[in-house]
Amino acid sequence: MKKMYCTIKAALIFCCIASSVYAADSNGPTVNFKFNGLDGNIHQLADYKGKWVIVNFWATWCGPCIREIPELNQFYHKYRDRGIEILGVNYEELTPTQTKLALNEFKIDYGVLHIGEESEMSEAMILKGLPTTFVISPDARLVKTWAGPVTEIELQDYLLPKLQSGSRLTAGSMERT
Repeated sequence: MKKMYCTIKAALIFCCIASSVYAADSNGPTVNFKFNGLDGNIHQLADYKGKWVIVNFWATWCGPCIREIPELNQFYHKYRDRGIEILGVNYEELTPTQTKLALNEFKIDYGVLHIGEESEMSEAMILKGLPTTFVISPDARLVKTWAGPVTEIELQDYLLPKLQSGSRLTAGSMERT
């Protein structure tokens, strides 16, 4: 895990300003993750069963990551009660205390997890730089990936058509982009 983390971290530093967007198949691969929470517990995708989960990898040294936080906050406040969860995964070797300080400094309102020794994620969740944002359907399928900053408008354009008159999003409402 440590060797993989260091290799990926070096690649991410090089690719920090990546700006491509790509979509996964609407019946994309089933994924899972396990990251450390600031509460000392391990959080995994199953903890968010039945919700759409937006997983955003970020770092305090990544300018584009910091600039997209207000966009993610706005989307989170508008749609958190509609079956959508946002999780920011800090991709640095920070302690929980340091991560909490970053939460306050950057005014992050959504849930934040961090990389740790026990962290795992599916091979399909490929980081092509920071920030990278994944959209995972309620049936745990990777359906969309953004490499580079994502905006509130991009999230709305992708997810809102899948809402059905105020009900939670469902995997059956997925479409190819």
